[in-house]
Amino acid sequence: EASCFVMPSRWEGFGVALIEALSVGLPAIVTDCEFGPSDVVTDPAIGRVVRKDDVAALARALKEMSRLDPQRERARVLQRRDLASDFALAVTGARHFTVIRSLLALRMKTAIPTLQRAP
Repeated sequence: EASCFVMPSRWEGFGVALIEALSVGLPAIVTDCEFGPSDVVTDPAIGRVVRKDDVAALARALKEMSRLDPQRERARVLQRRDLASDFALAVTGARHFTVIRSLLALRMKTAIPTLQRAP
């Protein structure tokens, strides 16, 4: 039933709640705090990023969200859901696995010559 998701954090780890909101198509208003929200909300179709502790900017963003055109927003819902799907467990797990496997392969390449030189 919500019109938008608002996360006015001063500090944030990875914002799972933000991804959950995007996964149901909600536009987001987030603050440009360390670690996360502004790395996800990179396009006005996804939402708005306001300065941390800027109450006036947050109020302007909320007013702007209240005036969004419902027809235009229907098209953006899919874009938000698509972005959220990039953070699904299976997707991020596969990405992490690929990075770890690459690092291990690199480590093994540098370790093998060392092992061959040992008496």
